[in-house]
Amino acid sequence: MLTGLNAGVANQDALTRMHLSESHHGCSPAVWPGLAAEAERLRFYPEPDCRRIRERIAEHHGVTLEEVVVGNGTDELILMASLAFLDGGLGAVGSSATFPGYLMSAALARTPLREVPLDGYRIPLEGIAAACEEAPAVAFLCNPHNPAGTAAGASELERFFGRVQAQGTLVLVDEAYAEFAGEAFASTLPLVQAGHRAIVLRTFSKAYGLAGLRIGYAIGPSGDIARMLRVKASQPFSVNRLAQAAAAIALEDQAFLRHVVSETRRAKQMFCEGMDRIGVPWIPSETNFVLIRVPDSKDVCGRLHRDHGVLCRDAGLFGLSGHVRVSMGRVEQMAPVLAAITEILRAPAPAGATG
Repeated sequence: MLTGLNAGVANQDALTRMHLSESHHGCSPAVWPGLAAEAERLRFYPEPDCRRIRERIAEHHGVTLEEVVVGNGTDELILMASLAFLDGGLGAVGSSATFPGYLMSAALARTPLREVPLDGYRIPLEGIAAACEEAPAVAFLCNPHNPAGTAAGASELERFFGRVQAQGTLVLVDEAYAEFAGEAFASTLPLVQAGHRAIVLRTFSKAYGLAGLRIGYAIGPSGDIARMLRVKASQPFSVNRLAQAAAAIALEDQAFLRHVVSETRRAKQMFCEGMDRIGVPWIPSETNFVLIRVPDSKDVCGRLHRDHGVLCRDAGLFGLSGHVRVSMGRVEQMAPVLAAITEILRAPAPAGATG
């Protein structure tokens, strides 16, 4: 799914990575001794059912073990769900201009995915609910939304599920950025616990800082999770030992998570104030990135990379041309990023530049 995202980048360590929503705060310091201990067991295969980390996740969220499945990042979980619930017949629905993994996984399951246009920059819940009247097998929601950064609240979600629950559609809700979100966001987990048919995806790649280890999880009705586990049985060792150990430790250190969230919000405020100073529009974000509107997103991202060593995401890759998604780093990292964007947007574009 990441094909081409890093094309032309010779030495990523020499660049400022603001293009993949990674955490520049790293992971909990408590993870490192745990990894060292687990390294002594690398000659052994990992637990295929990921029982230890599933138990920790279940305890953390107040659900049962049978309602949790763990995968190699949310990418694998989206594919597992697509293979488990899509058969090419009933189809699927989701929003346009979002994470391409939903469309690609549905295609691998030989199922067309109907894309509903965004409601401005917001998740088109009304449009997706209307599409669900045709009873698609799966509806994909990204909340908070990637790359817009907007989020749906409790009343919106309740209305949405009130409309779709009779259709039999499974709603797959990707909450990869939930830990960063404020009061504008509401998790679908309470609705799952109330009996609605939904599966919620979470990841350790963002706020927990474990992107390189690839581990995420899904919570949903036990019967639906059992179907995903049957798919996972074809790849029993997809979540490695280090990932399982690190995630269990990281989940316990909620104080570090709160620190990361607080610092990310400080960096975001600093960045948005900087955009205001130079008159660049930005979309209020419930994530660890901010979407900004620029005259030529392809040119801006190219010049940031070439002239300043800063990687940002051209949101044209999502279908939002003229927008750039900027991940938030540490507060001290944001000043040079702001300076680079300011220099580029205040200078005329080179002749022949196109978006």
